[in-house]
Amino acid sequence: MKRSRRQGGRPGPANAGSIAFAPTRKTADDRAEAGTKEGLPPSSTPLEVERYELAEDPLYRFELDRRRFLKLMAAGVGVAVTVPALSVSSQESGSAANVDADRIAAWLHIAEDGRVTAYTGKAEVGQNIRTSLTQAVAEELRLEPDAITMVMGDTGLTPYDRGTFGSRTTPAMAPQLRKAAAAARSVLINLAAKQWNISPESLGLEEGRIVGPGARSIGIGSLTGGRKLLSAVTQDQTVSSPVSWTRAGRSLKKVNGDDFVTG
Repeated sequence: MKRSRRQGGRPGPANAGSIAFAPTRKTADDRAEAGTKEGLPPSSTPLEVERYELAEDPLYRFELDRRRFLKLMAAGVGVAVTVPALSVSSQESGSAANVDADRIAAWLHIAEDGRVTAYTGKAEVGQNIRTSLTQAVAEELRLEPDAITMVMGDTGLTPYDRGTFGSRTTPAMAPQLRKAAAAARSVLINLAAKQWNISPESLGLEEGRIVGPGARSIGIGSLTGGRKLLSAVTQDQTVSSPVSWTRAGRSLKKVNGDDFVTG
């Protein structure tokens, strides 16, 4: 039997049934269609899943790129935070202190034994501000730091504070306590001057005692008798010049450091 084949092409239709051809590769769509024709449910038809179908974006991206940030801002979603400077007029006393925040007693108390307690709403969280604030008070009252107790974050005793954040303790709280201590020093000198009937300019404060001409001296606790100092602390209160500092601005062993280590 003759076989007819077109030159360079497939066999002609006359003998197509007698020639075997290599099966073509079926696609997933072809197999799905074949399964449907054979009465198989679509779910039982094996389908080849493309790799891109397995990739799915997460429901939420926590990182914020520039494009998404601009979209949020354009939608009007924004938060503005302002930190006003700390001032005496913006403070409120703790309930237990019962003293206006522009008074010395809101920030300092001098006991009869001469020990000084300073109050601040700031909290010690490892930045060592208990030590630096103690030095600020010690400098203005001419005391050794171990004669001062720093009460921190006790809302019943300390003046109102917005919180310990933004590195605001050194530039805002330290000057406030320094002014309060300087105002207390002025009050103590005037009390001694009145008691001795001499000029305040002739008196000084050294190691917790007011000293004057003729070897006169009196302890600051004896002058106050443990009473609250209700004189005002003004923003223009004169404080000691840094060039004269002997306690502040110097390396000092961490206040209460031994207690932190030993418990």
